[in-house]
Amino acid sequence: METTLSLDSLKEAYCVLETRCLFDSSSWVLEFISIVDSNCQVSLPVMNISFVISRNLFMKGEFKKAAFSLKNHQDQLSLGLRMLSMLLQTQRQVEQNLPADTSFICNLPVIATHNFDNFRECLGDFEVFSEQFDPINQYLYGALLTKCGYYDRALPYIIRSLNGFPINYSAWKLLLSVLIRFDDSIISPSVTALPKHWCTKVFQISLLSELQQTEAAIRMFSEIKLPRTPSIIALEATIHYHHRNFDQACSLFQELRTSDPLRLESLELYSNLLFVLEDLATLSELAQSLSQIDKYRPETLSVAGNYYALNQKHEEAIEQFSMALRFDSQFTFAWTLIGHEYVEIENITAATAAYTKAYEANPRDFRALYGLGRAYEISKMPYHAILFYKNAVTMNPFDSRLWMALGECYEELSETGNAIKCYQRAVCNSDNEGSSLIRLGKLYKNEGDIDRAAFCYESYYNKKYFGKPDIDGEQKEEEFESIQFLSHYYFGKSNFVKSEQFAQVLLSDTGYVAEGNAILKDIRSKQQN
Repeated sequence: METTLSLDSLKEAYCVLETRCLFDSSSWVLEFISIVDSNCQVSLPVMNISFVISRNLFMKGEFKKAAFSLKNHQDQLSLGLRMLSMLLQTQRQVEQNLPADTSFICNLPVIATHNFDNFRECLGDFEVFSEQFDPINQYLYGALLTKCGYYDRALPYIIRSLNGFPINYSAWKLLLSVLIRFDDSIISPSVTALPKHWCTKVFQISLLSELQQTEAAIRMFSEIKLPRTPSIIALEATIHYHHRNFDQACSLFQELRTSDPLRLESLELYSNLLFVLEDLATLSELAQSLSQIDKYRPETLSVAGNYYALNQKHEEAIEQFSMALRFDSQFTFAWTLIGHEYVEIENITAATAAYTKAYEANPRDFRALYGLGRAYEISKMPYHAILFYKNAVTMNPFDSRLWMALGECYEELSETGNAIKCYQRAVCNSDNEGSSLIRLGKLYKNEGDIDRAAFCYESYYNKKYFGKPDIDGEQKEEEFESIQFLSHYYFGKSNFVKSEQFAQVLLSDTGYVAEGNAILKDIRSKQQN
């Protein structure tokens, strides 16, 4: 099996994929071909005229007519194009039946199986041929089974397809979307069964990133030696985005835009990043730029949604994210963003429905689980919130924000021991704001463990979290309470140097000037004696 990239295999794969109308995959292969040898020539194989006619209908978007014209043909090419046409025609019908307004989100069922039946009607036409399919048709049959909700049945077909034809980008994407629905007992043997091929390494990096094992993904990415095509740059940017290495991710997304200014794929993640960084100017420029390329692409609408969200225009943001779903119901990334916006306008019923849809589409989406936890917490249902927060930290145990949320729920329920454990995990996972140290110090102080409380408070101060700009009023108050505690703590230890150091900090806030001066007076009195 081919472990290094070969121009001949790329050209051969392109011809097959282009002939079979798998244009996403063929475009992905072309990226590599154009860098390896921009002057090479490729030509499609000779095709039967009936297949050419049907292929032409397919390319014009006449999927129903293309499928009908191939009804009596049972060769591999015809079966594959007919199956693909029926898949896309059914998908089109599903999307056309979506309600035009955003209020439909409030009325979504908890388990959205209503679309499965649409695709199951197609299944009977192809089951009889399922054991005779070539690798491309095995992939298409796996895609059909997935659309029917038969993920466990689809998995063997997708793996067999990739072993027979590894250079199929769409098949790798499908495998990723299926595997994330299972636990490690299914994921590990499935990965072991994949071919020894350079595409497998690219897939494993994507899988590790999706599973939030980003450090392993970064290490593996550094080991692969592939041309820096736009898709490879996008993969690296995505890894760093999930790793919360925002500066590096921003730099890579900018490189991606320079490399291929008209590419829209993955830029919804870039807009998420700009939203988190509150970079309104860059987000505005991105939204305008993408609107000029394709105003109604889901990525463009998602970027616009994030722009409105950052401007506190939550209704407009919901409309943009909902439009993204109406134009592409597979763009399930938008459900979580819709949930966030409904939380902002305190429509918890709609938020819960949106987060549930996101979770159904991707059970590994810790953001959806976090959103559900937050929705229940706002609804004063802390035990339900804890359940979803626990599931979220199981999916992503390295995100300090999730541990903080879980700790706050335990604190609200007066389960101090569990709250302390959660805040400790937050500290170990790079809490960038230092909130976990403040919370830990407060809990230790309330428990009478003043030495540990002092250690937490001083760690917060020494790591330069204290006095950061834009800090909310509640945490600012807690900061000065911690400084007051430290000043008294070291006074009690007769460490007057440190006690004075922290007393001087108190003088910077009008509410604590009197307290600071009183401590300084006591220190001078002690020193004189």
